[in-house]
Amino acid sequence: MNNKSSKRGMNRRELFMNAVAAGMGLSAAMVASNAFAQTEKLTIGFTLWDLSIPFAVPLSNALRDTAAANNIDLRLVEAKWDAAMQAQQVAEFVVQKVDVICVAPIDVRGIIPAAKQATSAGVPVVAVGGKVEGYPYIGADDMEFGVNMGKLIVEALEQSGQAGPFKIAFLRGLPGGAPDRLRRDGIMSVISARSDIEVVAEVVTEWSPDKGLSGTQDLLQKFGPGQLHLIHGWGGMVEVPAARYAHKTANRTDVLFTGGELTVQTKEAIENGWEYGVIIQDPGTLGSVVMTAMPKMAPDFTTVPADAVVPLPTCTKANLAEFTPF
Repeated sequence: MNNKSSKRGMNRRELFMNAVAAGMGLSAAMVASNAFAQTEKLTIGFTLWDLSIPFAVPLSNALRDTAAANNIDLRLVEAKWDAAMQAQQVAEFVVQKVDVICVAPIDVRGIIPAAKQATSAGVPVVAVGGKVEGYPYIGADDMEFGVNMGKLIVEALEQSGQAGPFKIAFLRGLPGGAPDRLRRDGIMSVISARSDIEVVAEVVTEWSPDKGLSGTQDLLQKFGPGQLHLIHGWGGMVEVPAARYAHKTANRTDVLFTGGELTVQTKEAIENGWEYGVIIQDPGTLGSVVMTAMPKMAPDFTTVPADAVVPLPTCTKANLAEFTPF
């Protein structure tokens, strides 16, 4: 670790011990222990998947806003869904001698060599929004995300008034990524316990709503009325244009839709009955949680604070008014 980081760690310990010695309460001591973040800027290199996807816009805004509020020099770049470009960005951050590198990984396995080179050079790496083996992680628990999605699917089917057995299809994300893989594991841990639910198709969307729409059009041609009961999107509002098309254009009101994340378009789909509901991962909350956690993790950036939690509530028409879409 460089001398600047060591100095920050020493100041933090000294502030904490002085606070205790002065008889301060625990909460006041914690405020003092974080005061180092206001005396010397953290420099964070952050490589994000792509700024063109809906989820990334409020996420990047929250990252920048919270970084500014916490005296953080945030250097945010996008990899444009190019894993090789992302690895190069990590290498460039090492050359810039940032204090820590945050990676929202395009390929959770492919980024490991670049992450290892960074840590070997003395620059810590923290994974955001996708777990990278061997590195601290901040973001939603994708296994929990999948479990909640599985429960939502079951609820939607049971509330549909239709009799089973049920046939469902998935609009998946990007193969190889932890979100795609772990969400599937979570969903199947719920679905597999039901003998009356069968997964009949899985479409790769690469988190693209356009591919979700074209994939759904193919599904509706392949499976006629009564042959497909529900289509579930795994995030990035991949199911929203599909739900609108199925209910407004194709007259396939027999097919239910569920998904992940609450956009303005998703809210419209739920209000109009095109979509039953979603599991919410709020990008603004994620950005705030990440940047708030960074000063607390300095100087070694190995331990994620216990309060760095991203909630995953269920949203349907019944409680839609409680949530703000992005």
